[in-house]
Amino acid sequence: LLLTLLNNMSLSTNEIQFLLHNLQHFNIRPDGRQKLSYRSFNIELNAIQQSNGSARVTLSDGTDVIVGVKAEFSTQAQSEETLNLHVEWAAGENTQNMNETEAWRDALERMMRFGLNLDQLKINEESTWVLYVDALVLDSSGGNVLDCLAIAAKAALFDTKIPNVNVVSLEYGQWDIDIEEDPMAYWTLDVRRMPICVTLLAYRTSDTAQFIVDPLEVEELYMESRLIVATNSEGKICSVQKTRCGGASRGLPMPLLHNMIQTAQKIGVELSKRIDKLLDSKKHVENEDDKNRMVED
Repeated sequence: LLLTLLNNMSLSTNEIQFLLHNLQHFNIRPDGRQKLSYRSFNIELNAIQQSNGSARVTLSDGTDVIVGVKAEFSTQAQSEETLNLHVEWAAGENTQNMNETEAWRDALERMMRFGLNLDQLKINEESTWVLYVDALVLDSSGGNVLDCLAIAAKAALFDTKIPNVNVVSLEYGQWDIDIEEDPMAYWTLDVRRMPICVTLLAYRTSDTAQFIVDPLEVEELYMESRLIVATNSEGKICSVQKTRCGGASRGLPMPLLHNMIQTAQKIGVELSKRIDKLLDSKKHVENEDDKNRMVED
């Protein structure tokens, strides 16, 4: 009930002090979690039937995002970008977060380029597959939208099925492309190295500076600074980005910044393992369904 009330109102100074007091003295956040606790989430693969791959990710407290991937054949391999990403928000969503859409889109694209081997999309010198990745924020009321988008993007690319292609040689050095129509004749992307985001928020009390992970929307209103660390399952850092939150923005002391990055690396490795395990289990179920479907056919 408290979390519902806080998410639907602006915070007074006394309310902010109450929340900070609970964090400092009892290590309790508005939803009952501790500072470094990450919420549970659900991943739904093949959430968009008309796409080559898709995933929907929901956090336990409301945030809901969906990502679709469309693979299109192109004969402009020399000039066309093989990865195109677009992020949109559903009508009525938080306008404050919308202002960060471009920065978040850039962060997601950096993660994809870091973790994907885009050269494998190339068919020959003149033709290639082009990936169009469209992300939609359906509900941001649980906060931590960027982390959810990163998980959904990785899951959607994991789910992406690209048709097998045969290059047929013709006379006079010409060639033709034969795209197989069999829905079971496809290859998939290797997303194991693709990073995910760990978002941390820093705050100050009278005598110390501390931080939390996986922030709620209400926490984004009064915390001072946001640190976004993109890391993969090996703990390798792709990027570190600092932005301001709703509270008064101040610089991060170097020891605090170092601690935040180390914590993000540790949580990122654990989170990546959770995601990979969940994706592998869902893929196993899908493969069994495909086998049963082939038997029936």
